[in-house]
Amino acid sequence: ELKKQIRAMDGQPGENPVFSQIRSANAVEMHGVLNDMDVTVARYHEDKSWTQTLKQEGASIEFRPSEGSAEQIAFVKAFIANYDSKRNVSVYLHGGSPHDWHSPRNILDIIKAVNSDKLLRMGGYASLNLGNYMTQNAGIGAQSALFNYRMDCLWKDDKWVRMLKSRWHLQDEGTFDHWGGYCCGQFVLHRNALQAWPKEFYQSLLERLESMPDVDHNSYIHVARDMEYLWHVIFTGKPVIERHYTQFNFTSSFGVHQHHRQVQGPRHERMPTKAA
Repeated sequence: ELKKQIRAMDGQPGENPVFSQIRSANAVEMHGVLNDMDVTVARYHEDKSWTQTLKQEGASIEFRPSEGSAEQIAFVKAFIANYDSKRNVSVYLHGGSPHDWHSPRNILDIIKAVNSDKLLRMGGYASLNLGNYMTQNAGIGAQSALFNYRMDCLWKDDKWVRMLKSRWHLQDEGTFDHWGGYCCGQFVLHRNALQAWPKEFYQSLLERLESMPDVDHNSYIHVARDMEYLWHVIFTGKPVIERHYTQFNFTSSFGVHQHHRQVQGPRHERMPTKAA
């Protein structure tokens, strides 16, 4: 009965000012709530209609082709291209994000609820694959040994590696013997964390990524396997073993329910193989 009365009064002359304020507040909350957000989607040929819900609420959506059989090159190119963006929050997703095995079922709700202040307080970076925490024990083949060898030997003279170890006071050798964190390369980033590195850092990283051989996505030597654990080190520093957290550490909890997929498949099902 109360709802009928509210509907009857809504928009009528002499409308109750409380109802009017509620109606206005709801309109603001439903439209333009993501005006402070850039979203980059690395995709092959996946349907992209799911991004409309983010666009309609004010997010700036950018699609980039998945290069190197994964998302890492697209993301770093976005870092460079959007380096001077005035938006405080940027989100990095796969082309099939809401349907990927590693994505929380409510990933779009989580994105809509990101709180830039809370995100910054936890370091400016947060994974969006919060149901999938893995360590070196989940590595495929010689993945762990290769990751460590790359960071300490093969890539040690890269400018981005030298800057990374210098800024975060990481050891020259052995830092990446043991690693762990949220897998699968989807995350949210605060502008302050992005701009804490100069563009030359990302340009050096991009040069390395573009130099990597084009291998099968399921191979243990694929560089995407290294990058999905390096993102949090790049933006938050040590420890290399990422701490556990939940969506409520970086979102406004209103209207967001914690709901993760029960993962059964292996990590290499993260994205489809490169399109022919």
